[in-house]
Amino acid sequence: TGFALVKTKNELDAQYLLQNLFSHSIANQIENLVVGSNYPAISNSDVENLIIPQPPLPEQQKIAAILSKWDELIESQTQLIEAKEKQKTSLMQKLLTGEVRFPGFEEEWEEYTLGEIAEFSNGKAHENIVDENGPYKLITSKFISTDGKEFRRLNDRLTPLFKNDIVMVMSDVPNGKAIGKCYLVEKNDIYSLNQRIGRFKFKNHNPVFMYYMLNRNTHFLAFDSGVGQTNLRKDDILECPLFIPGYKEQEKIAKTISACDLELQSLKNELEAIKLQKKGLMQQLLTGKIRVNV
Repeated sequence: TGFALVKTKNELDAQYLLQNLFSHSIANQIENLVVGSNYPAISNSDVENLIIPQPPLPEQQKIAAILSKWDELIESQTQLIEAKEKQKTSLMQKLLTGEVRFPGFEEEWEEYTLGEIAEFSNGKAHENIVDENGPYKLITSKFISTDGKEFRRLNDRLTPLFKNDIVMVMSDVPNGKAIGKCYLVEKNDIYSLNQRIGRFKFKNHNPVFMYYMLNRNTHFLAFDSGVGQTNLRKDDILECPLFIPGYKEQEKIAKTISACDLELQSLKNELEAIKLQKKGLMQQLLTGKIRVNV
């Protein structure tokens, strides 16, 4: 249940129909037809009555072929991003464990616990000062799990954060993707820390290196039993074992991994640009605003 099988007739090309089903026009029609709040749905008759512009069959096929080329480009870019992410993961594993080292660095890595090298503190509840027009941003688990894209605004800061602070999610649902996830604060005078989010300050260690070292560290993930909600305690957090090189090597590792992140972000930006261009072209081709020569 919940699915509809759509078959085309002689004068409607299947690939052309498929492209239309992802169009802005069809999305608007479906939005106006949806009923129900807990389980939004449309009926079979609603699907049958969707309005689809239908140029001559050869033109449909040409439009479908053009848009399919854009789909191939999107798929190719997506695969490239996935390959780069795997390369980055492998490189991080080798650099952050000392398995691979850069020329000129030979000193032994030192073993610490997190509590020995970091100043740790918790955030506070901010419910009473949430203000959609406020000048400050509240760092919550959602903020961290979306890499800063989703946040609430505040009219004050109860637990101010500063540049190079590292914040970490301390509570999550079973098998959640947020527990132990970190965020590196990049600016002063913007953020405040919510409750159940931890904050680390480092004096003698590179903050970017420490971010990569701590983010979703296996020590934190081991507390997730997969059954109940995970709540990391301060003592458990600060007992996290770390093998750390000297500052110069930390800096070199941080710059290398950061370069990978920049490349990945550039590829993702390109992917979004390609998707937007295809969307704009669909709007032109699937409405007849631009006609194609057959």
